[in-house]
Amino acid sequence: MSQQTLSLTPEVHRYLLDHSLCEPAVLAQLRATTAAMPEANMQLAPEQGQVLQWLLRAGGIICVDNTLWSGDVARPEVNDANTQAIRAFNDHVHRDTRVDLSLVPIGDGLTLLRKRGQPLRDAIGRRLATKAKPAAPCGTALCGPC
Repeated sequence: MSQQTLSLTPEVHRYLLDHSLCEPAVLAQLRATTAAMPEANMQLAPEQGQVLQWLLRAGGIICVDNTLWSGDVARPEVNDANTQAIRAFNDHVHRDTRVDLSLVPIGDGLTLLRKRGQPLRDAIGRRLATKAKPAAPCGTALCGPC
């Protein structure tokens, strides 16, 4: 969450982090360290997004803000660099078969990307459920109970 995006005072931002969001200490430290870097306000490059998706578990969600860009992405006459980059991103994720996509028209546009595939625990449970049945007491798995 960005306090600049939401126009929150530092006190309200801290309160939200302390009382409503579950943020592990390591992520809080990473956020603070990243915010202190000179490039903190830079956007992700496409190859960084690929790494994020690789790190995400199946069923996990990536949220991307500002994907409607005040509606400029739908206006062919608008061709500035930011709008073109957002259009390219939207086109890319629309064609990406590794994710389920939902473009939510709130604010400046919010894209939710769900990584396809079964979460590991579901895959393991399904695998255990389909294991071969134990052999009948007579030693063969072909017949029914003896």
